[in-house]
This record gives sequence, C-alpha cells and structure tokens, in this order.
Amino acid sequence: VMCLVLVVILTGQVKSAYLFTEEWVQSNFAYKVVYLFFVVQTKIVSCYAGFSSMEANFIACGQSYKPAHEVKDKDGKVVKVVPEDFFAINDPYLGLLDAGVLATAVAGWNVQVHNWLKYYIMLRLMDRSKPRGQLQVMPMILTFVASAVWHGIEVGFFVMFMGLAFIDLIQGWREDLAGDWVLTNVPYRVYHPFLWLYQWFLGAYFTIAFILLRFEKINHVHKNLYYSGHIVLI
Repeated sequence: VMCLVLVVILTGQVKSAYLFTEEWVQSNFAYKVVYLFFVVQTKIVSCYAGFSSMEANFIACGQSYKPAHEVKDKDGKVVKVVPEDFFAINDPYLGLLDAGVLATAVAGWNVQVHNWLKYYIMLRLMDRSKPRGQLQVMPMILTFVASAVWHGIEVGFFVMFMGLAFIDLIQGWREDLAGDWVLTNVPYRVYHPFLWLYQWFLGAYFTIAFILLRFEKINHVHKNLYYSGHIVLI
C-alpha cells in the first residue's frame, strides 16, 4: 500500500523528461543529484509495488503458506514449535531504502530472481577450492552480465548492471582495506549517513541508465553531473 501511495505521489511530481530541460541542466549540482535520486526512486517503488503484488497473490492462494507445527524427538517429546510462515521473501521497501551498503539493497531487490542468479549462475562459476568469503571477480561480473542480458539487449541495462557490479567489487576491496577499522572505531550514527549518501548517489547515477536506456540520454545526464559517479567510483 505504501508503495502504491508513493507511486501516485512521485509520478505526479517527478518526471525523467525534466532531466533534459535547460532548467535542470542549469541547476546547481546538489539539486541535480536530488532530482535524479527521486526519478530513480519513482521507478524503484513502481517496480516494488509490482513485486509485492505478485508475491501477495502467491501468498493469498496458499502456495507459499506453511502452518505452525511441532518438531518432536524420537520419543515424541516436543523440542521446538515452528511458527506459521508465509514465505514472503522480498524485503520491505523502507528496509531497501535504508540500506547503507548498496549490495544489501541489490540483494533485497526482486529476491526470487536474485536467488536464481546466485544459485544457478554465480555459485556454479565460483572456484570452490578458494577460501570461503574470498572475492571472486569474474563470477560476480558474469552474473551481472547475465542479469543485463535477461532484461534485454539495451545499452542502459548493461551500463546499470556493470555499474552495480563495479560498485559491489570496489566496495568489497574498500571494506577489506578499511571496513573493519571504521566499524570498530567510528560510531554507526556517524558513518552511516555518509555511507548512505555515497552508496545511493552511485546507485542513482548508474540506475538512471535502466530508465533512459539509450546511450545519448544516459551520457547527457552523466555529462551534466560531470561524470562524478565514474570519478567517485574510481
């Protein structure tokens, strides 16, 4: 319901066509970024409303419902009570929006497809002889490529998914270098707002390609943001 309300509000106030007006081009950098963020959020909430509706239908028909039940040992003694479960696997929109790490937001997006890509593509490409948790670049990049191809042969899909892949990759390297120190020495309330702004700026910067699709339109937006997302990512 919240997503539907946001869709109605945002679609009435935020238009991607405004990004091609002289007014947006001549605006200051902060305004451009904020407007870009809301254009992307408009697309996200509209898709999320669709995901939630599909999942609600699946739950309503009873296909994903498991009633509460007791787990007993061999002597018939109850050792655990498992509560009822509707198997709703898509994360709430506010949880997605609050994610300080973009990889967390990506993992909570269209979870059914995310899990399929993870288990049927990425894990099958990974070298199991390497230590668990070690970053493997090619399986991750090829998984994002597969997702881009699945969406369609459009420049915008490849720009967005490759952008997200490199954000995830570089974030992993930075966490290895300084992540533990930051988490240990800097309070959450101090670092989280900065991390949130950094991640969602990059997220909006590359996700706009998913909306605009054509190279010249994507380049128009990136050029008027001074290719700052590319620079920050490097």
